[in-house]
Amino acid sequence: MSTPPPNPYGQEPPDQPSPYGYPTHRPTPPPTPPPVSASARPERSLRQKLRLAGAGLGAVVLVAGFFMSGSNPARAEVGDCVDAVGTNDVNKIACSDPKADYVVLSKFGNTRDVARCRETPGTASTFWSSTGRRYHRTKYVLCLGPIHGSPATGAS
Repeated sequence: MSTPPPNPYGQEPPDQPSPYGYPTHRPTPPPTPPPVSASARPERSLRQKLRLAGAGLGAVVLVAGFFMSGSNPARAEVGDCVDAVGTNDVNKIACSDPKADYVVLSKFGNTRDVARCRETPGTASTFWSSTGRRYHRTKYVLCLGPIHGSPATGAS
C-alpha cells in the first residue's frame, strides 16, 4: 500500500485518521429551529382586547368632538349668543357666559349680502362667512344685536 503525498499546508485530509490518535471531525452545525407560524402566537386576553377597543373608541370620540365643536359660528341659530374675537370673527358661546357680546337676531343662508340685516330691527353688527370646500361651500350672514339691550362693540 502506498501512502498519499503529504498535504502542502501541513494538515491531514478530513477523512484520514490523525497521526496523534485524536479523531478528526468537523463540528456539526446546530439544528435549525422550526418556523413560527401565525397560529403559534399567544392569543390576546379579553382584557387586552377590551383595552384596544376602548382606545379605538376613544380616538373616534375625540375626532368627532373636534369636528362637531359648538364654537363654530356657522352652527349659530337665532337666539344663540356669540363672542366677538378681533374685528372679523365670532365664536358661538353660551348666553350666560360673561364673554358673550352679541345675540343672533337673524341668519341668512346662501348669501354674503350683509345689507339684508337692514330688514332686522335692532341689528348692531353683522358677520358673514362661508364654510366647506369649493363645491359644497355654505355662505351665511349673521345679524347681531346687543345682549340685554346694551350696545356692544367689536365685530363688524
